[in-house]
Amino acid sequence: MMTLILNTLLILSFCTLNASEQSLFDGKSLDGWVPVNKNNAKYWSVIDGVITASNNGKKMPVNTYLATEKMYQNFEFKCKFRLSGDHKTGLINSGIQYRSLMKRVQGKNDVHKIIGYQADIGKGWWGGIYDEHRRGLLGKGNTKELFKNFKEDAWNEYIIRCVGNKHELFINGHKTIEYIEKDSNIESYGVIALQLHSGGIAKMEYKDISIKKLPPSDMSLPLFLGPQETEINGKTLARRGNMIVSWNKTNEFLEWKIPGYFKSGHYKIIFHYMNDKNRQGSEMKFTGGLQEKVFLTKSQRSKWGPEQEELGVFLLQPGNRLQLFCTKLKADWALDFLRLEFISVNKGETSKLTFSIHDTKIHGQTLKRARGMIVSWNKTNEYLEWVYPESFKKGSYKITLKYMCDKNRQGSDMVFSVGSQSLEFKTESARDQWGEGLKSLGKFQLNPGDKIQLRCKKLKADWVLDFLKLELQFKPLIRI
Repeated sequence: MMTLILNTLLILSFCTLNASEQSLFDGKSLDGWVPVNKNNAKYWSVIDGVITASNNGKKMPVNTYLATEKMYQNFEFKCKFRLSGDHKTGLINSGIQYRSLMKRVQGKNDVHKIIGYQADIGKGWWGGIYDEHRRGLLGKGNTKELFKNFKEDAWNEYIIRCVGNKHELFINGHKTIEYIEKDSNIESYGVIALQLHSGGIAKMEYKDISIKKLPPSDMSLPLFLGPQETEINGKTLARRGNMIVSWNKTNEFLEWKIPGYFKSGHYKIIFHYMNDKNRQGSEMKFTGGLQEKVFLTKSQRSKWGPEQEELGVFLLQPGNRLQLFCTKLKADWALDFLRLEFISVNKGETSKLTFSIHDTKIHGQTLKRARGMIVSWNKTNEYLEWVYPESFKKGSYKITLKYMCDKNRQGSDMVFSVGSQSLEFKTESARDQWGEGLKSLGKFQLNPGDKIQLRCKKLKADWVLDFLKLELQFKPLIRI
């Protein structure tokens, strides 16, 4: 299954839109769209400002789909369409997929099967909802009013409106169906995809395509985050088709932020990437919420191809940042990024947590975030604070502080506290130059909601330290 996000330019010369609407078609190219099966890309083109699907006057041998690079949850989709063909040569049929997911066919790159809702188009199917590659027909369209003034092979308009579990379809302003999804396990998000069905000699045309996003409903994470949903931090990394390529530097990274309307929960995360046996072995670090995983890329392929790494179970909450770094490059190229896959799992024990600079609340005017650190600690009345999340279990953790210092600035008196527990210590370093140091702070009992604080009690030099991160290793109680 492949998901990608659309970065659309609004070209108003082609379509006059309300401020809340976005054009999904620039009238000139298929930018922002991707064939569900790359082998069927030949059936799609732009002719005279119209997206056109056909087999150039021959029977259509396969179902073919053209999907958006972005997933949508609640929305109102509009387009004008025209289906034409010779019914004597076979089935003349089409449809518009929505809230649909793309599942990669095993062993075949860029070949997918699309799964999800379809707003039907064609004789005997007009205005109904069909669940493609899943449950089949969900409801027939009521076309009584529509057919009073309707021409099948003329330009017609489709509106698809989805809010929560409610689906509404309209053709030329006539509501053909209202459907309520009762199965909570069915995904409430996905791509939009244009279709031309296999069968006779047919042509399908689409134009004036737009979408208006509606307020989101609570939902779990998408099953996948792809290249277009990724924030690239680096000058050489670049999107190319369904990948992010050119990863050949260790100071560049990829980042995602979990939106506020996603549900908190435990997710097994699987990382999909491209590699081969000659370039395997680069050291990668993935961070999610308060957890991280370090791993080496691996591949037994003689040619560049897809691989995956199971990153473990992460507890994710709205606002969490997900980041992927290359910490050590083994060859000339680390990997090509494909996607992150999320699988919801039952709540379990969390063995290791990490508070990074992004999880840190700064109390002070001079302390600031810079280059992966919190710097400028030169006052005793400023401090750092973290909160042990309410969604985590009560537990005992071994806590380690990672910071930057040197032997000329060591010796500042620090106070570390967790709730009513506290520890006093001095910064230490044997380094001649400013560098990384570790301090084991011992074992602390943490309860949901506990505040964790790091203060400087007495400043020894002009600079206390630069904060890197706080690591918490879960220590189960041993009962005898």
